[in-house]
Amino acid sequence: MKASAIYGEQNAGKSTACFKLYEMLLKAGGKVIKSQPAVICNPSQPPKADFMVLIAINGKTILITSGGDFGSTVAANIQHAISVQPDYFIFTIRKGTHYVAAVGHLQNIINNNVKYITLHKAQTQQEQDNNETQIAIQIFNQLL
Repeated sequence: MKASAIYGEQNAGKSTACFKLYEMLLKAGGKVIKSQPAVICNPSQPPKADFMVLIAINGKTILITSGGDFGSTVAANIQHAISVQPDYFIFTIRKGTHYVAAVGHLQNIINNNVKYITLHKAQTQQEQDNNETQIAIQIFNQLL
């Protein structure tokens, strides 16, 4: 398993970047294996709450979890990834959460370092939208 964490301040767009990545994977032919909520509706607008989705594409599985506001959520998402064993795991971490132990545990299990991608808080909505899109494209290009 390879793992990447989108790290940033509150409301920097981490969950939206995850949703944009999800959309890109679907447009590229990805198929949803499982998601929470069970259906991620309205593909043109991100869900109002955090989500988790397991996608199959090109013979690979990708787990995306958008919830990262609390250390306990990050730890639960990591435990889920360890149990599912996707080829790629994309998750979020809000700046200031206690996540080091959980990420360390993941790195020990997968025998690989987690790649951190920092999403900086933008000054304008347009800048934030561009930042989210760039992060999603960066991860997408690493996956396929």
